Amino acid sequence: MPKNILELVREFNYLVKDAISGPNCIDSNVCHGDCCFIHIDIPRVLAQYYIEQGWASKEDFKRGSTFSFKINVDLEKLRCVFFSKEINGCSLHTTGMKCPQCFVYPTGLDPDKVNSSCKKADGWFINDPISVKKAKGVLEDYVSMCQAEAVEENSPERINQRLQALPIEKFDTLIPSSIAGIEDDWDNFNILIGEGYNLGVRSFCSEVGCDFEYFECPVVCEDLKKKLLNFLSENLSQYIQSNGFKSQYTFMELKGQK
Repeated sequence: MPKNILELVREFNYLVKDAISGPNCIDSNVCHGDCCFIHIDIPRVLAQYYIEQGWASKEDFKRGSTFSFKINVDLEKLRCVFFSKEINGCSLHTTGMKCPQCFVYPTGLDPDKVNSSCKKADGWFINDPISVKKAKGVLEDYVSMCQAEAVEENSPERINQRLQALPIEKFDTLIPSSIAGIEDDWDNFNILIGEGYNLGVRSFCSEVGCDFEYFECPVVCEDLKKKLLNFLSENLSQYIQSNGFKSQYTFMELKGQK
């Protein structure tokens, strides 16, 4: 029976945990976690596992453009949400379920082309080339399965399910010029609010033909709400199938592809 994504993550962690050695990264004199300011691609099933273990919440992930999600960066710590100041390192490192991509840096997984230095220190080595070569194959399977999962997550059926769960009552708290587009969340789409004034729904307002000047309009009327929802229902999935998936979509780009 083919292995699933979580089994591949466990196997990868097991293969590389002792196969690569280097400087003591949790020593603050050696490293400050400078390589942890990256949005790491992650499959939904692994993100869900982290949540179930109590290591993360849904807010710690955002929709990705390669895998289903990306791990968020904590803008206060300026580090990945899994970076722990207490240990000066990754809180997932000893769980056996660390994201495979995070183990690749800095040596890589090619024993013949080892990068022995990172941003802070030299001295990285591959101690067990056989295990690392096996891990490379596991990583390839992992990436392939994660990409397949992301395609399924962004199939027309799944897109429409998340679109139907969009909290339409939020429209009642907004003005048209505040709306930029929509953003893809864990189980539903949300309205994307732009900074300042936005022209994203101006053309929709023109079709409604109300008496208000666009930037002075105080409310999203029912006619505008219906037009926006119908437009998304008819066009969003097709746009994603043609242009790829990501976390946010503006009405200007969606309308341009109509």
